[in-house]
Amino acid sequence: MRVLVLTWEYPPIVEGGLARHVRKLAENLVEQGVEVHVLTRGDRPDEVRAGVHVHRVDEPATPRDDLDGFLRWIEHMNDDMDRAGRELFAAGAFDVVHGHDWLVARAAAALARRADGVVVCSHYMRGQVADVFGVDEARVRVIPNGIDPLDLAPVDDLAALRARFARPSEKLVLLIGRLVYEKGFQVALDALPRVIDRVGDVRFLVAGSGTHEQELKAQAERLGLDRHGTFLGWIGDDVLRSLYRIADLTVVPSLYEPFGLVALEAMASGCPCIVSDTGGLREVVPNDDVGIRVQASDPRALADQMALVLANPALRFRIVTEAAEHIARFDWTEVAARTAALYTELTGDRQLVG
Repeated sequence: MRVLVLTWEYPPIVEGGLARHVRKLAENLVEQGVEVHVLTRGDRPDEVRAGVHVHRVDEPATPRDDLDGFLRWIEHMNDDMDRAGRELFAAGAFDVVHGHDWLVARAAAALARRADGVVVCSHYMRGQVADVFGVDEARVRVIPNGIDPLDLAPVDDLAALRARFARPSEKLVLLIGRLVYEKGFQVALDALPRVIDRVGDVRFLVAGSGTHEQELKAQAERLGLDRHGTFLGWIGDDVLRSLYRIADLTVVPSLYEPFGLVALEAMASGCPCIVSDTGGLREVVPNDDVGIRVQASDPRALADQMALVLANPALRFRIVTEAAEHIARFDWTEVAARTAALYTELTGDRQLVG
């Protein structure tokens, strides 16, 4: 079976969790015997990476603070992907066209000619897609994101890294992700003064960048948090892996969250996490054995739980121990097997697309 996957990010271009997801899915589909071609953007020549055939269209830098410019950029990228995809089809037909995320939807739809199946990463998103797009829920398949703990092995001197951000007596709280309003970091910042008052020596790290970054920095200054933490900006995967290992707690305070990969990465790295009781996070953290859930947009409730976890080593140990077993259900081999099975189901009579 030959599959063409369209995605707006793929290593070495990493904007967020999507690039990691598509790479691991593609590589594990190859292990399942699928011939995978990825059409993405970048200025490298075509290549084969870990068995995956990677084709790229060269695009200008992504507009960061101009929504209209960003939408025009997406249209241009889809035009380029459509042309490049047709050239790939001219060289050989594909059984399946698999578009990832809305940013490549137009090009994927044009190349596929019809949308036979829809895959989402959580039951929460199945309901959202069915409602917003008027799709029968029975046609929407839920296949979660995966995790490979081996990908999260730290690369830094952990003791030295932790010493950069916190003294031995201080507790370190990690906030990581795109700095946009829906990720809810403003709720965590509102909670931190109460946590500091109760626990004492607490420091925080904010890792990531985005359109809400300046507002968050201004909020931290208003709250008097400047001397209690650091905004790191965007960081690469290598540093990210190490941050999970040195933190005492990861907080995922999202207001809206389709899945919640940060929580899964924290659990796989042995860091306890507190998440908002919303969206796909309810499925990533299904009970208080593997993590703590709190009502979204409630800084007081979040502060209560943060203080409880930070002040209770036994609780942190129990959560980490239970989470280590829980993450096994997000194995990439299983995710790829379920995706390949869906491809086979959709192709049915083996008629080629394109």
